[in-house]
Amino acid sequence: MTTFETAALDALLKGDDPVLAILRQQAVMASVLNREVTGVGVLTNVVISEGSPLLQEPLSFKLGDVFGEAAELDDGFGLLLHVSNGRIETLEAYAFGDTWQAEPERAFFHYQEPSGRNMDKVRETIRQARRGS
Repeated sequence: MTTFETAALDALLKGDDPVLAILRQQAVMASVLNREVTGVGVLTNVVISEGSPLLQEPLSFKLGDVFGEAAELDDGFGLLLHVSNGRIETLEAYAFGDTWQAEPERAFFHYQEPSGRNMDKVRETIRQARRGS
């Protein structure tokens, strides 16, 4: 994983929640399967090592409340983490109004809410995944 990808995962998995705690453990043991530069972003597909902890339930959901600023992207960027069947699957970074030329060298990450991460919304996303919504 690149420095940017590691920092992005750290921001996406931050918070006091048992699901996020297990996903953080997976992230430490993840390796890059491939990267697809789309022109407006990049999809980093990952493989979770055997022996990594898995979620007790095979949940599938997306976390997308992290955004960022970087000198290379005038209008900033957003992040999505795709979790499939209880495993981290893809980290998606996408530019707002710019083309994604190269990975930002220095990025500043922030949450959708000005006051910080809204863990109630994160937990609601996980609850909806449990209900199959």
